[in-house]
Amino acid sequence: AFLGRWSARQKGNIALIVVTQLIIAILPIVTLAGLHLAASVFMKTGVMFSPGQSWLISLLMLIPFCLLSGALFTLFSSTLTHMSGKFSIGRVYGIESLGSIAGGLLFSLVLVRFMPAFQSLFILFWINISAVIFISMTSKMRRFIIIAAALGILSLPIFTLLNPDEAITELQFPGQKIVLSKETPYGKIVLTQDGGQINFYESGKLCFSSDQVQKNEETVHFAMAQHEDPDHILIISGGISGTIAELEKYDSIQIDYLEINPEWVNIGKRYTGTLDFDNLTIITMDARKYIRNTTKQYQVIIVDAPAPTTAQSNRYYTVEFLREARKILDPDG
Repeated sequence: AFLGRWSARQKGNIALIVVTQLIIAILPIVTLAGLHLAASVFMKTGVMFSPGQSWLISLLMLIPFCLLSGALFTLFSSTLTHMSGKFSIGRVYGIESLGSIAGGLLFSLVLVRFMPAFQSLFILFWINISAVIFISMTSKMRRFIIIAAALGILSLPIFTLLNPDEAITELQFPGQKIVLSKETPYGKIVLTQDGGQINFYESGKLCFSSDQVQKNEETVHFAMAQHEDPDHILIISGGISGTIAELEKYDSIQIDYLEINPEWVNIGKRYTGTLDFDNLTIITMDARKYIRNTTKQYQVIIVDAPAPTTAQSNRYYTVEFLREARKILDPDG
């Protein structure tokens, strides 16, 4: 708000708008790189941020962009009012709202599904650079045209040759070979190889590793041993870690495998070979929603979800979820 008051006095200062727009173009890329590297820079390997640390780091990372973005909005409003002689904040607000809606739809429906994060931000970077060039041309400020064009040209080899997403991912997992890195609507999935073992990460957190035979045996057989004749099994998440392979040791059983993120199913088929089971039905759907709506009954339900370190995974560690799951169990399930 303070910057907005100050910027409102700079009526007609096109140079200030252009400089701020240039900084706005670069900041999202720098901010995302900082957020990715924060854990490896400030924390020991395997240690998670506390809620307070997460809040503080997010605040510090977002402050520069949010301050400048808010000030630029007021600066655009005051400058347009000065140039047109009419009070134009409503017009600017309307244009900004349309841009927010378009950007939100583009990100949610296209970019987050088909493009890595840094590629999306480079597209935003070039849009901002184009705006700087357009404003500079209309105001006949040749030096800013040259600066913006030079930045746009220099960014091309970074975008096309260096692959920022890959470089940042390698920095996050030192000493490990990156097998796969893929953005999904549910989080970034990374597969790494270390000493012949493949590690499966989602949003920077280790979900499981290959060849964890003892862990898979305990997950499956402790549960299966508590039912005399289990024939219809529901497994929630973690099926590609090897638990389904353990279930294959039982004769005449039907397995329904629930996975909210379809990309995990694709990865399982490509990298693990654990989903080649005749009596397996794969359901890509939110487990909470499925349990509320299904009419099936199961003898055994195995929940192999990641630890409750996020709001998404924590839903499987609540009394409410267990009560809902109990409703689709046989009386002796």
